[in-house]
Amino acid sequence: MPNLSDKDKDEIINLIKEGRKLPKEWQSFRTKKNPEIELESAWHEYEKKGRYKIAVKAVDILGQDTTQVIEVNVK
Repeated sequence: MPNLSDKDKDEIINLIKEGRKLPKEWQSFRTKKNPEIELESAWHEYEKKGRYKIAVKAVDILGQDTTQVIEVNVK
């Protein structure tokens, strides 16, 4: 889990231990039949104001992945 703080890693591990899945809102990938890739995610609206962490994961064709966690402030 690159680029994650120890606190974020602990939160993810606890979710997995509890049998809960990490929520996946959107994904896009290419195929031979459809070589285009979407670059804009589905819209998501938070019900409450506050600070949230958003995780973005990218995986290349060789299976190498990178994850970035971004904090946002919803007003």
